[in-house]
Amino acid sequence: MSGLAVFELDGRPFGVVYQPLPPAHLDPVDVARFAKRVDISGGLYACWPWTGPVGLNGYGRTQRDRHPMLAHRFSLEIDLRRPLAPGMLACHHCDNRVCVNPRHLYEGSAFDNARDAKARRRAVPPPHLRGEEVATSKLTADQVREIRVLIAEGRSVNSTAIRFGVSRLTIDRIVDGRAWKHVR
Repeated sequence: MSGLAVFELDGRPFGVVYQPLPPAHLDPVDVARFAKRVDISGGLYACWPWTGPVGLNGYGRTQRDRHPMLAHRFSLEIDLRRPLAPGMLACHHCDNRVCVNPRHLYEGSAFDNARDAKARRRAVPPPHLRGEEVATSKLTADQVREIRVLIAEGRSVNSTAIRFGVSRLTIDRIVDGRAWKHVR
């Protein structure tokens, strides 16, 4: 991998700086800006934390041609000296979202990334929300019980739907037990 430059002071090694050579498809200004925000102080094989902006998802953010881009993806493109293939991701071996060390990255599909996450036990299933836990729910558990009583007493589905501000299909699903089945 190219891009590490050793600086000398009075003929002795003084420090190492990350100065990647820009591939033809990247603007040298973008690459230089990127390199200034990479901390390589841990060495060649350690994680290289991104010191620039980080998004809410925990991944570093940078720009390429004035368009936002994930920092680890940009790093991998510099190292591969080409853009990632369409539909491909820059995946981490190290599970460190701010790491941009190309030795810790690989080009993979969404399937590869999901398989890797599952193998490393990083995959977290989404929480299973039901009833009132769902932010867009129009009904409460007490209202669902009331709907079941009203329909059982002979009230029409249409008038019940109008009263509670939901569709007739929602009422049918509640009564049939296909919706709100956790409420008894």
